[in-house]
Amino acid sequence: MKAVIAFLLFAAFVLSDIPESYDFRKEVPECEPYIRNQGQCGSCWAFSATTCMSARFCFASKKAMKPILSPQYIVNCNTFFQSGCNGGRMTGAFDYMRSSGCPDEKCVAYYSGQTKKEGPCPKKCDDGTSLKLFYGSKSYSLPSRNVKAMQEDIIKYGPITVGFRVYDDFKPFFETNKTGIYHYTKGKLLGGHGVVIVGWGEERGEKYWIVHNSWGPEWGDKGYFRIRRGTDECGIESMMVCAGLPKVENLPPYALPLNHNGMMLNEPRVIEVTDDVYQIALEGMMKVFALNKENAKMVGVKKARVQVVAGFNYIFDIELEGRMAELVVYEDPQGQRHVTHYM
Repeated sequence: MKAVIAFLLFAAFVLSDIPESYDFRKEVPECEPYIRNQGQCGSCWAFSATTCMSARFCFASKKAMKPILSPQYIVNCNTFFQSGCNGGRMTGAFDYMRSSGCPDEKCVAYYSGQTKKEGPCPKKCDDGTSLKLFYGSKSYSLPSRNVKAMQEDIIKYGPITVGFRVYDDFKPFFETNKTGIYHYTKGKLLGGHGVVIVGWGEERGEKYWIVHNSWGPEWGDKGYFRIRRGTDECGIESMMVCAGLPKVENLPPYALPLNHNGMMLNEPRVIEVTDDVYQIALEGMMKVFALNKENAKMVGVKKARVQVVAGFNYIFDIELEGRMAELVVYEDPQGQRHVTHYM
C-alpha cells in the first residue's frame, strides 16, 4: 500500500511539474527566436531547424551565445535526402548541424526567397572570411502525440520543431483573426509546413500551442500563431516532432532515434483544378498576356500543383492554342498574387 501511495504521489508531482501555460519568449526574453521570411522558397524545414537551434544555443549557454543560424547554409549544403527549395526534413537538418555545423546568418545571408533556388555550399562567409561553425551535440525526435514530452522538452531545452498539414482555411483564418486559436474546419490539403513551438496556454477552455512561423513579422500575430493543443491538430503533435541539443551530452529518456522516413515537407502537391484554382491560373495568364502583349488563347489547365512557402506557389501546366506553357503564380501571406514564372 505504501508503495502504491508513493507512486501516486510521484505521478502527481510529475504531472504538476508542467505549468498550465508557458511562453519561452517571456521566460527567456534574451533568447526569443527571430522572425524571418522564407519567401518563395520551400525552405521552412531549414528555417525551423535553425530557429530552434539558435534559441537553444542561447538557452544552453545561459545567454552567452546568441547566434542566428543560417538557413541558407542548410538549404545549400544539407543535400542528403533533402530537396532545397522543394522541401526537406528538419530531422536531416538537425543531423547535419550535429555532424557538419552551421554558421550564422551574418556569415551566409539568405537569398533563396528571391531566387527560388539553392546555391553552392559556401566554403567561406559572404565577405570572404573563414566560416565559424556552430555544432549540435545531439539530434533526436520525440514520441508521436506525446504532449507532455513536447512540453517537458521545451521547458528543459528550448523551442522544438514540428510539421503540420496546411489546409485551404489556414491562411484566411489568420487574415481575419490574427490572435485566434486555429483548428481545421474545411478545405483541401495544400501541403506540409515546418514551424517552431515556443509555448502553450489555455483560453476560455481551449488549449493551444504558441507557434513561430517563417512568413515574416507582418503575418499572423507578429509572425506567430496559435493552434489547438492536445488533439494532434493537423498532425502538429505527430509530424516530425524533433529537435537538437547544442550542449547537453545525454539524450532525454523519451527521445527516439532519428530516421528520414515520412513526408517531405513543402514539396509541390498535385491539386484538383477546381473553379477557384482555374481562376487563379486565368488571372495569372491575363497578367502575362497584358505584359507581353500576347493574343494567345488559354484553352485549359492540364495540371495544377501547390507548394507551401511564405504563402503559396501555384504551379500550372497551361494549355494554349498550339503549345503548352508553365505558369507559376505566387500568393503572398497578404493574399496578393504575382506571376513569378512563365515559359
